[in-house]
Amino acid sequence: LEPKAGSNGRLKYGLMFACKSNSNTQEMQRINAFLASAKAKYHSQIPDQFWNNPVKHFNTYLRTDGRPNHEFLRDSFFINLATGVDMPPTVVNAQRQPVIDKAEVYSGRNCVISLTFWLNNGGKDGTGKKGVGANIAAVMLMNGGDKEGGSSTQVNINEIFGSFSSDM
Repeated sequence: LEPKAGSNGRLKYGLMFACKSNSNTQEMQRINAFLASAKAKYHSQIPDQFWNNPVKHFNTYLRTDGRPNHEFLRDSFFINLATGVDMPPTVVNAQRQPVIDKAEVYSGRNCVISLTFWLNNGGKDGTGKKGVGANIAAVMLMNGGDKEGGSSTQVNINEIFGSFSSDM
C-alpha cells in the first residue's frame, strides 16, 4: 500500500506473487509459452542464462545477493512485481472495496492479481537486462493465507508489559 525505494533509489510499489505449483499446471504452461514466444520473437540470440525471465522457481533460482531462497517459497513459482509511484496498483478486498488498512496486506495472504508483462530491451541505451518484466495492475485480497516470513507488526501490549507496575 506504500511505495518503497528500489535498488536505484526510485520509489515503487512491489510485491512477490508466489504460487505453489508445478510446471505442468495449465496456468504455468500458458505463462511459459508466452515467455518463450516473446524470447523467440524479440531476443532469440540471447542465451537463456542471460534472458531476464520474471518467473522464478524455488528449486532453480539463485539469488544475486548470495542468500538462500526463503523457505516458505519451497516448491513454488514466484514473480517479483513492481510499478512506479505514478501508477499505484488498485488493492481491494473480496467485496471489491478499497483496502486502506496495512494490517490486511501481509506475506502469505491469499489473493488474485492482475499483472502486465512488458518487453525490456535493455534500457534507453540498450546495455541493460533484456527480457520480460512484470508490473502490478491490481490485487484482490481473499480470505485465508498464513503469515509467512518476517515478523508481525502487531504486538500484545498486556503480554509484553503486563507484569510491570506503574511505580517502577
